[in-house]
Amino acid sequence: MNFCVVTTFDCSFEEFKAGVAEFEDEMKKYLAEWEIAKVDDHKAVALFEVTDMEAFKEIFTTPKSADFHTKHNLVDTFYTLEKLS
Repeated sequence: MNFCVVTTFDCSFEEFKAGVAEFEDEMKKYLAEWEIAKVDDHKAVALFEVTDMEAFKEIFTTPKSADFHTKHNLVDTFYTLEKLS
């Protein structure tokens, strides 16, 4: 399943990307592909191709993820995407 995630945060985009990079090894276990694009200094858009939905959901409930979200006031808005052709 494919997702678009719009994320806002209080830190800089560079700090956000560095924080996401800490999860990269874990993300490789349940994402076939992903891209993160900077919208501005406090907003990003990510595209995910999820191969293991349960593992994808679990990453957002770990203490490390919760701490990251709280520390930087991250707010994620998820949208599902469907390929048209």
